[in-house]
Amino acid sequence: MARGAGGLISRVSGLIAGKSQPWRPDPPYPSLFDLGVHRRDLDHSGGVYVLWHLGVKPRWLRASHSLDLSASFAALADLAQIASCRANGGVFVAWSAALADRRAGIVRHLVERLRPVFQALTIPGESPFGETPPIDFPLPPGTQDLTAP
Repeated sequence: MARGAGGLISRVSGLIAGKSQPWRPDPPYPSLFDLGVHRRDLDHSGGVYVLWHLGVKPRWLRASHSLDLSASFAALADLAQIASCRANGGVFVAWSAALADRRAGIVRHLVERLRPVFQALTIPGESPFGETPPIDFPLPPGTQDLTAP
């Protein structure tokens, strides 16, 4: 019980301090193609997300923000470019309920840091980050900067 309370206290403290909530869910991260247990949390929920591929040649696929994460994930799962990565190590996703006014800056930071290969894809309901200045934001726990030498 204390662990749950500590998590709640940490989240509330983060909100008061203007920090974003942590990445969800806890590792191991789900496949983009198998989000069934998370649907209730995702439906009509906004936030920032990152998508990556594991396997012989791991890589970051996309970083973005959406007003409806469930709809964005469904649209991504229907794209041939994303589906082609499924067979060779899987496609995984993590999301954060970052404060709405910080999302574009967080995405800009993640895109500049990770250089996702499918960043140019257009997903309905998502907005480009434009000229928003980057806002430093950590990677999901257990992941790494796949573009680092």
